Amino acid sequence: MTNFFCQPTLSLDVGGSHVTASVVQAPHGSVLLTPPVRFELHEDHAADRLLDAWAQVAVQAWQHCNLQVQGIGVGMPGPFDYQTSEARFTGKFRSLNGVQVTEELRQRWAGTPLADLPLHYLNDAAAFTLGEAVAGFAKRDGRVLGITLGTGLGSGFVIDRHVLAGGMGIAREGQIGWEPYLDATAEDYVSTGRLKADYWRWGGERISPAEIARRAEQGDDAAQQVFRQFGTHLGSIVSEWVQRFSPDAVVFGGGISRAWGCFSPQLTRQVPSKVKLYASHLMENAALIGAAAHTQSQLDFLLLNRL
Repeated sequence: MTNFFCQPTLSLDVGGSHVTASVVQAPHGSVLLTPPVRFELHEDHAADRLLDAWAQVAVQAWQHCNLQVQGIGVGMPGPFDYQTSEARFTGKFRSLNGVQVTEELRQRWAGTPLADLPLHYLNDAAAFTLGEAVAGFAKRDGRVLGITLGTGLGSGFVIDRHVLAGGMGIAREGQIGWEPYLDATAEDYVSTGRLKADYWRWGGERISPAEIARRAEQGDDAAQQVFRQFGTHLGSIVSEWVQRFSPDAVVFGGGISRAWGCFSPQLTRQVPSKVKLYASHLMENAALIGAAAHTQSQLDFLLLNRL
């Protein structure tokens, strides 16, 4: 990361159940200048409701710091065109399919300084991974694989603080969750939906992953079995990509990673011991930091081209 800018960056982390924003110190994104502002959402909301929330959370985060920001970085789930900002969602956020997100946000920011700032987008899991490589447990590691465990299975590949979306040892578009696994995809076996379905089958109730984890910690046999199977599948998936990518470290984030103790034994026994495995302590702040770091690198590149 170069050091041409000293102004802060506004970052957004868009998730299926929330959107979070904060102003992050540039260029390395190691300090969050404002407490994150978070709005709860649902991925099935209408397009205007989603866009209004994304725009409003950014304004509130900016107002809290009252500082001039150099640009806006957005960690966005796929499928999404990260160059043109065209949403290509068919599952979550499907109401936004075909929408030019930058255009819509600028309209909502009209009359504020945000309307004229450059926007740079990055896959949300890649933003998480970059944030961990910049400011988290993996900041001393050159090759970092990030895994986010939540609504879906996200991933990011980072070498020397640069995000890779393709090439040797990299999943298609950087997303392990979309890759084939057994009779389906990796995400079909490692996700919130799979945990809930497995517990319904074995425990007879439809409950959240957080509640399944709580019951597992209290000795519930069905809950423990669900997480053992989850860890076994996750370990099998991660070990394959460890072999392909050869990371120095793998960092796990997302809501399900909070249940680390419930599934990590099955995971760790399948990954070579030389590879460091971390459960994130930054959590969603990592994605905010990563989006800021990505925006910084893009602005640095533009400046270099003008010299």
